[in-house]
Amino acid sequence: MTMQARSLARPYAKAIFEIANRHGALLKWLELLTILSTQFGDKDLVSMFSNPRYPKDLLLVALQKAFMTSDFGKDFAEISLFLKLLFKKQKINIIPEIVQIYRELLLKQQQCVEVVVSTARPILDEQQQQLQNVLEKRLQASVILKREIDSQLIGGVKLSFNGKVIDGSVRGRLKLLANKIQN
Repeated sequence: MTMQARSLARPYAKAIFEIANRHGALLKWLELLTILSTQFGDKDLVSMFSNPRYPKDLLLVALQKAFMTSDFGKDFAEISLFLKLLFKKQKINIIPEIVQIYRELLLKQQQCVEVVVSTARPILDEQQQQLQNVLEKRLQASVILKREIDSQLIGGVKLSFNGKVIDGSVRGRLKLLANKIQN
């Protein structure tokens, strides 16, 4: 994230954060914005939305229809106004930076901890919920889990948060064992 992109994104992130806060839907909007960020992180999609041959209104309607069938329907109607503004200002390419700043504002406001959960294979929703409950008790804070698949791991879980790493992976344990044997 460049400093220029971050500077451009900050007022947009603050504005959308305030709107989501008024609606009492900060976490839900974060999830929706994260999905949009993933989509608009794709250079082909950004170029399509930036191409003057494609009417912006039609592209927005297509996005809106896709989201209306999901749990985000009502909220996406609000966010589509935000997207229209970004299109008009030709700032659609900074959506990932907007989402990152939004996430930072949310974590700061809610005294939350974002925990990156790295596993060799996807974890089940039940396992994620159990892990989140345990972490919330231990950290005495709300926890937002960010799941990542790490092909370098053999099994187990590696947690990263607030600059700390808890490595409960098989690979991490093998490294620890190897270090003990060498010493």
